Amino acid sequence: MSARSVAALGAVVVLAALGGAAARAADNPHADAFVSEYRCDGEQTLAVAYPAPRLRERLPVNIGWNGETVPLNRAAPAGGLRWTSRTADLAWTTQGRGATLTRVSDGAVLLSGCREQ
Repeated sequence: MSARSVAALGAVVVLAALGGAAARAADNPHADAFVSEYRCDGEQTLAVAYPAPRLRERLPVNIGWNGETVPLNRAAPAGGLRWTSRTADLAWTTQGRGATLTRVSDGAVLLSGCREQ
């Protein structure tokens, strides 16, 4: 993992401590970028760095996955909001405070029952 990836993931972890503030920021179109931590089935956790709401159409979200920081670009949702990376073969779909991480290539569910903390 590069020093840049370590620094980016470190920022995700540090900002995840904002917890409830991040949830409120998601509802405010004038808010700044924020990080949310999700607890998924099997007690797995995932930190997700979201861009400011007004920039979501142009900037990726970043997730910490398998020791890497993975940027995901906005995609057409089936419902809720969806971001994907064909390179990393990942899709992050949120609906309300819940979310699922799947593989793009075959739709296999990697993390389910994810709830924003």
